[in-house]
Amino acid sequence: MSWELFGSLAFGTLVGILFSIWLRFVGTDGLDLFVLAVCVVIAEIGRRVHLDPLLMLLAAGMWVENVSRKGERLRHAFEDASLPVYIVFFTVAGAAIDIDVPLVALVPVVVVVVVRGLGLTGGTYLAARAAKAPETVATYGGIGLLPQAGLTIALALLLARTFPTFGQEAAAFLLQVVAINQIVAPALMRWSLVRAGEAGALPTAAPSEASSSDESVAEVPDATEEDEPPADAPRAGDTVVLDEPPSS
Repeated sequence: MSWELFGSLAFGTLVGILFSIWLRFVGTDGLDLFVLAVCVVIAEIGRRVHLDPLLMLLAAGMWVENVSRKGERLRHAFEDASLPVYIVFFTVAGAAIDIDVPLVALVPVVVVVVVRGLGLTGGTYLAARAAKAPETVATYGGIGLLPQAGLTIALALLLARTFPTFGQEAAAFLLQVVAINQIVAPALMRWSLVRAGEAGALPTAAPSEASSSDESVAEVPDATEEDEPPADAPRAGDTVVLDEPPSS
């Protein structure tokens, strides 16, 4: 067990270093194919040497994001191809859910969801107060932590595969917690953004800014208007008589 855990983290760190070297010297050209080839190799070889591919790639991603600081470039390279992967992943995860177990464990699932939500919101409020963060961050910041990512589903499936005796029931319990959070948390997230003023109508300009912008506009005369010529100026069609030069 220790070899599978710590060995996966160690080899995953080496894979993260490999990704960082590619991003530094090669860039994003061919990065998606390179990472895909590495993932296939890890998936095929990892199990044969009793290493977990999920933990290895998790450690690799943590290295790229937190040490080499190139996680944004790595994520951007996979944005276009991420949707089919998510569809296949969640389809397989949904097919592994036993619907009878979550119904039996509905009460403890709700308790876990409520306790988790109170812990995240309360802890964020206290931390924001201690750091003297803005009031909106202290009030609504914890709600942004309620949604759970797909990594929880992957870990639940790993738990069911690693521990056959109780893993199936534990995985079903975790998947039900994730399902409730994924249904309720996005609506709460939008509500918190609207209440904090980060979403909704565009902010209007302040009266002082509006008045200053009006004053800065100079009056430009109408270019189409022409000055009227003097009354004694010759007009079209008039005969002009020139003065004769003085005789010598």
